[in-house]
This record gives sequence, structure tokens and C-alpha cells, in this order.
Amino acid sequence: SEQEWAGKETAVVICDMWNMHWCKDATKRVGELIPRMNATVDALRRIGAIIIHAPSGVTESPPLRDHKARARAKAAPHFPTPVKLSTRTRWGYPWCWPDENTEGPLPIDEADDGCFCEPKPCFNAEPWTNQHPGLKI
Repeated sequence: SEQEWAGKETAVVICDMWNMHWCKDATKRVGELIPRMNATVDALRRIGAIIIHAPSGVTESPPLRDHKARARAKAAPHFPTPVKLSTRTRWGYPWCWPDENTEGPLPIDEADDGCFCEPKPCFNAEPWTNQHPGLKI
């Protein structure tokens, strides 16, 4: 059902839509999402929502670093999470991994790092250098 809410009280965080991913299928999926993401984000901007671009590890890369939208997002009020975020290490990375004690299961099986490529596995590295260039800031 449709719902209405105040756009000026809404923030959307876009995470890890990188220009390249270590998994080649993930890189392809991000590219396929770009047109829908841009349409959604454009609609949200029109109602005054704050869009926070958060591509891990590259938020200080141009053009994101110096963009006026980044300054606006950084100036937004801080709201604490309702539960403490996990900071445990998994797959060699310290991160905010889902905490099975406070969060439900993910909608996908990520036991293989979320890579569905054949033959397996893709290389596990960090080839991203920026947000996907097709995603509008």
C-alpha cells in the first residue's frame, strides 16, 4: 500500500555502489541497478530527502569528496542506531557485519562472500576506486 512521509525528514544511504567490485557479477549487477537507483534518488531529492553516498573506502575520492551534496549530508543531524552495531572481524575485515543476536538473517546466502560466479571464486581484493560513475550525485 502507498504511504506518505515527509521528504525533509528522510535520508537514504547508498552503500558500496562502486565502479568495480572484486566479484565480476557484482560489478555487473551494480551497473544494472544504476538506472533504477537514479530514478529513485531523483524522486527522493524532489521531495527534499537527503541522499548519503557511502561507497566504503572511497568517500574521500573526487568527485564525491568535494561535492556540495556531500557537505550537506555531513551537516545532517546525527541519529544513533537503535541497537549497537557489530564491529567484529569476518573474512579478515573488521566491519559492521550483521549481528545474529540482534538482526534477522540476510535475504541471500553470503557464505561464499556473495559471489555467484562460475567457476568460483572471483579474486577477493579491493579494486574499487570510486563510486560507480553512472550514479548521480
